[in-house]
Amino acid sequence: MVALDHTDAAAATVFPDGETRRFDLQRFGISPADEERATEVLLPVWLADQRFIYATLAQWAQNDPLLGGRLDLQRMGSFGHSFGGATALAVCQVEARCRAAVILDGGVADAQLSKPTTRPLLLMSSSHSHELPDTIAKWTRLISTAAAPAYWLELPGSDHYSFTIVPLLSPLLAPPGVDARATLGVVDKYLRAFFDLHLRGKATPLLQPTAGETDVRWHSR
Repeated sequence: MVALDHTDAAAATVFPDGETRRFDLQRFGISPADEERATEVLLPVWLADQRFIYATLAQWAQNDPLLGGRLDLQRMGSFGHSFGGATALAVCQVEARCRAAVILDGGVADAQLSKPTTRPLLLMSSSHSHELPDTIAKWTRLISTAAAPAYWLELPGSDHYSFTIVPLLSPLLAPPGVDARATLGVVDKYLRAFFDLHLRGKATPLLQPTAGETDVRWHSR
């Protein structure tokens, strides 16, 4: 697995020479309150970052002393939380080597709805997302028009940060009465099932609404 730090948009990015760059959207000409501008400017940058990773992995597969001949480039996918989820979708819309995408409670840009997604897609949303009708409408359109297998699962009792380690830092950061570690276990279970199925061809009943699992709520297409 490869994890990315998107320079100036991550909490901190440390370069090999020791330089450290902290979160600063003003480097992109974005004010902290200008969310719409952030999507417009950052999505192409994050998309380019991820495509660079795909290209680098392909290069390593050919001639890296450690990884050469050891990487399976036919079984690659992307997943991300929040804006990272929108980026994962964007990658699979333009990068042939991206075979499947996962959005963890991430919004979808209007441009991403202009044509059906053609790669398998898993959307896991928080229960708090029902307070965002515009986002719900976009997710509904994304899933209902998909031209490939698409799943929408809601994580009960969760909020936006339940898909991250943030709630593990303090009980005060988790939704009341929710076991944050158990919640992350549910996220991990469905992530693995999705990628096992669509990247490894490993069948699983988990991705069927009739599986009888009660740890998620299914949204139908």
